[in-house]
Amino acid sequence: MSDDPKPTEVEPKPTEVAPVEPPPKPRTYSEEEFKTVVAQRDEAKKFKREAEEAAAKEAEAKAIEDGKARDVLAENEALRKFKAGVEAKEATEREELLAKLTDDDQKKIGAAIGDSNALRAYVESTTIAPAPNQPKGGNADVKKEILAIRPGESLIDYNTRISRDFIGKSKH
Repeated sequence: MSDDPKPTEVEPKPTEVAPVEPPPKPRTYSEEEFKTVVAQRDEAKKFKREAEEAAAKEAEAKAIEDGKARDVLAENEALRKFKAGVEAKEATEREELLAKLTDDDQKKIGAAIGDSNALRAYVESTTIAPAPNQPKGGNADVKKEILAIRPGESLIDYNTRISRDFIGKSKH
């Protein structure tokens, strides 16, 4: 019997494609079955919501008994007061910044800016302070020759003349 050939399994050739089974058809439910399932789902949601509300009420009652609610309310009130103080400070700072703007168009743009840091940057970029040794208002008639050291003038004389003619006048 050892001489008998063993039956061999035939392997599919690589070029052959195994047949594909079609997907199973979804089960169809009747309208009545669908309504029953939806009603059960809604009932489960209602039960869950009622249980959560009961647990929340129980936790609230326990918190009131423990006095933690009073601590939370006091902390909340302190935060409200702090917030009101910060908002008042920001409002006065905003008014001061807007008062620095002289042009109506600049004031409209400044009023439209919501962030106080952005408004501060805008005001600083539009209002240019005069240089310390320049007359206020940026007088266009002042020429470079007037501010230059004159021939034969010492540094002390120059500083005295500039402070007398320009710095002294700008303070008045």
